[in-house]
Amino acid sequence: MIRIISGQFRHRHLEIPESEECRPTMDKIREAVFSSIADQVERSTFLDLFAGSGAVGLEAYSRGAKRVVFNEKNTQIMRTLTRNIDTFDPERAVCTTIKKDYSDCLTQLANRGLTFDLVYLDPPYALQVNTQIIQRLRSDGLLNPGATVIAEQTTEPEEIEGFTLKAKKYGKKHVGFYTLEAR
Repeated sequence: MIRIISGQFRHRHLEIPESEECRPTMDKIREAVFSSIADQVERSTFLDLFAGSGAVGLEAYSRGAKRVVFNEKNTQIMRTLTRNIDTFDPERAVCTTIKKDYSDCLTQLANRGLTFDLVYLDPPYALQVNTQIIQRLRSDGLLNPGATVIAEQTTEPEEIEGFTLKAKKYGKKHVGFYTLEAR
């Protein structure tokens, strides 16, 4: 069982998809991540690119994000994600869902001219695409000035040109906080 850690929906539980493709970010990691970005969340635009259950994006919404975009390509997982979102934002005033491969999602977002203050990346471990995605977020103009990309992965985060990196380790997981540098 996973729950919202803090904010207006504190302690409310989320449904977990019955799929081996989905591994929700543990409460303690979400709590640590959101403690690290606490001053950036309120009134932010937030992208959860590999949304799964939606726990990370809904945590951002609970803590005051003004817009949250969730992307999930798996149909079964998307059903659970939609139910979770409908519990908190039935009118979809804040939350938007996209059902695409991550690359197609980024293309759609760029074509729509959307930009983000915070982006959360937790792709399937086998993909190993965080560096490429972070570079693309920058080159496609999807990041607002000073934006932070949070990348969860099994390996130590690498430096990426144009970003300041703060790396943290939570148990076996590594999390890179990549802040876009001023040009």
